[in-house]
Amino acid sequence: MELSWNAEGDWEPFCTQAAFEWQTVRELAAEVLQRDLYTCHRCSFRSRPSRQVFSGYMQLEAIGGDYDVRDPQEYVTVCPFCHANRHLQWALESGNFRLIAAPWISRLEIVTVTRALLSVITQLEHLYYAEAVQLYMHFEKCEASVATLIPVVPTSKDTREENLAHFTRLLASVVDESLYPNRDLYLHPLRLLPKAKAYKQESNYWYQAVYKSYPLSKWEKMLAWKQERISEQ
Repeated sequence: MELSWNAEGDWEPFCTQAAFEWQTVRELAAEVLQRDLYTCHRCSFRSRPSRQVFSGYMQLEAIGGDYDVRDPQEYVTVCPFCHANRHLQWALESGNFRLIAAPWISRLEIVTVTRALLSVITQLEHLYYAEAVQLYMHFEKCEASVATLIPVVPTSKDTREENLAHFTRLLASVVDESLYPNRDLYLHPLRLLPKAKAYKQESNYWYQAVYKSYPLSKWEKMLAWKQERISEQ
């Protein structure tokens, strides 16, 4: 899964539950979501629709990057976290994600891991609530590592936040790799970490719709795997 800024046209209506209420967008979304069985094209996470949330909090991604197209064949279903990886600058400017440096875990893995963690974090009585919070906080600490990348880009900004924003905008503006041969080097360790508060509603929904039925043995295996990966860091 690559970080990119690949988008043309008005793509944001395909990313919010409220926008799905627009008749033309809703009809298109319903056809694509049902065709794909509410399953993310990138990470294979499968949500479930409900009367209140017909999308299951899944989104649509334009295959060719053109969101002005209204042909269902030009779209696939994606989860919000995989979709954000395709629109890095928007993801950071939205305030819903942290940019962290975690080369020891793939972008696909961190999407899968953090979605499960955030779902458990919404359930205070869950047996593994404390462990989930601890692991998520570990990922949050990786945000500081990004600061080591920023000095390689000339900047005159005053604060760390401004420097980070400037850094990502510069990367976003250089889509021609021949003009910026080290671009992939800087992107390689970067991961998007969804903020717990920003996705509290979605996480609670996914827990009730998907994760609640997980047996404890599956949670134990998942948490053990995550701890093992962190120990390899």
